[in-house]
Amino acid sequence: MKFVTNENGKTHTTFRGNDTFQGYKGILHGGIITTLLDATMTHCLFDQGVVALTGDLRVRFLHPIPCNSIINLQAQIITTKKALYVVKAEAICQKKVMAWAEAKFAKIAKKSNKKIRNGSTTK
Repeated sequence: MKFVTNENGKTHTTFRGNDTFQGYKGILHGGIITTLLDATMTHCLFDQGVVALTGDLRVRFLHPIPCNSIINLQAQIITTKKALYVVKAEAICQKKVMAWAEAKFAKIAKKSNKKIRNGSTTK
């Protein structure tokens, strides 16, 4: 997935679902939707130069998303207070918000940034 952040700080990406990600018959699994929302919020922070970890995540599923849908995802930072960021994301299909999430992210120490951005989990 490619994440793009516009001049207003809103991050966008697109995901095409398929039957591999099915929960109930024909419906995209809620865990996949949650992962997509969280990833979009994380990249929203990355694009602002912030490396942070999800500390609290609330998801609202408004409508079922069919498996083979094209999902437009967007995220934006809502508030910042010291090392705590509140970010909101939406999953949109056919111009309708199908699910949204709001999360609190905790900024991590600079010496840990490189390991996390590069996918390293060793010390």
